[in-house]
Amino acid sequence: MNVLTVAHVEISEGSREAFIQHFDDYRTRVLSEEPGTLTFDLCVNCHGKNQFLIEERFLDEASRQAHLSTDYHDAAVNKLRAYIVNGDATNYQALG
Repeated sequence: MNVLTVAHVEISEGSREAFIQHFDDYRTRVLSEEPGTLTFDLCVNCHGKNQFLIEERFLDEASRQAHLSTDYHDAAVNKLRAYIVNGDATNYQALG
């Protein structure tokens, strides 16, 4: 069953371009090296240029765990967190 992680984040003023570039670099690596990652997207809030939604969809929980345990995950997430001033994340699992 698919597993979905949704994160809402707000980044610091003046860091938008750097945040997007770091995310894009990370996204490229995730999608090229993790076959169990189905979606890894960044969406901007239409009413807040520094507010984003991050959507990660995995084939199953094992694929999500594989993503979390890659040798590049922690470094990439720490780079992104440096820009985040507020945020939360929730995991969901498909029913059925």
